[in-house]
Amino acid sequence: MIAATPARPSGWTRAVEPAPVIYASGPTRTGKTWEMVLRNVEQVDYICRTAMGGLPEHARRGAYYWGCYHAKLDAVVLVDPRAWPSRREWDAAREHEWAHARGWRHRPDGHGTDWARSLPPAGPGAQALVLATTAGEEPPRAASGD
Repeated sequence: MIAATPARPSGWTRAVEPAPVIYASGPTRTGKTWEMVLRNVEQVDYICRTAMGGLPEHARRGAYYWGCYHAKLDAVVLVDPRAWPSRREWDAAREHEWAHARGWRHRPDGHGTDWARSLPPAGPGAQALVLATTAGEEPPRAASGD
């Protein structure tokens, strides 16, 4: 999850893209994923930049991470919810990152689902993914809560 620099809070970009519904719940790929909640966004940004090899090419100047799925640690990395202005946004970011732990992947531009790189979810949703993608359709998205 990427946002604009915290130095300009009025310009924050905090919209969270919901994952397709088949990644919204269920077991993670390993079944051992854990949650790392850090004190502030600077700590989260450092861990996520390290894990992701920097920010995506399309990121705006001054952007930073406020959550990510760290595959090598098999951990969802988030800022403490008390350090983020909106609990609803924090909850949405948490659901988004857990979907990555279940196999969901973004397109290279960071928007939408990259079905070629996304891994089939474990559990009952896996068959729905296979059926939907072979029929040339995207599975339904999870509700955004907005």
